[in-house]
Amino acid sequence: MALRLRSLLRDLYEAEASRRVLLVAHDAVVLMLRHIIDDLDEAEVEEVLRGGAVANTALTRWSRTGEGRLQLDCYNTLPHLD
Repeated sequence: MALRLRSLLRDLYEAEASRRVLLVAHDAVVLMLRHIIDDLDEAEVEEVLRGGAVANTALTRWSRTGEGRLQLDCYNTLPHLD
């Protein structure tokens, strides 16, 4: 899964670098994206998992910094349901 997601991210960066992109995915994909984008090691991913599964319809968002890197804005939030 990590190899496929790395490939997807590389393709998105090349084709859509200046655009917003929406990915809709399940828990495992969101966690693997945290591992890849946030450079989390196995212990850090396990710590995230201890907080619980990614909720259905939850939002996880990264934004691009001035240096072009992705930075986590929010993880597993449900503000749209309030």
